[in-house]
Amino acid sequence: MALNDAKRLGLELKLGAASVVRLADGKKLKTNQYVECLVSFGKIQTVQHFEVLDCSCLPILGYTFLSQLNPTINWKKKQIWVEKGQRKIPL
Repeated sequence: MALNDAKRLGLELKLGAASVVRLADGKKLKTNQYVECLVSFGKIQTVQHFEVLDCSCLPILGYTFLSQLNPTINWKKKQIWVEKGQRKIPL
């Protein structure tokens, strides 16, 4: 998440261990700031950790988010859903 967006949204910046984040274009940025946000997809809500970067980049829900939510993706039908018990919840 971009630092300007975190400030604009009034999110509490937290300090953590320094980390290097690889951007979609391959560039690397160092940060030690992060925010925790409630992310909602349909009826699914989860608190996610976003690294805060001093850039104008858009947030990408990456491996950490996807591995926690563990959605099923049908690429041909362009559908994404999460299974909760016997229910399929579309995202």
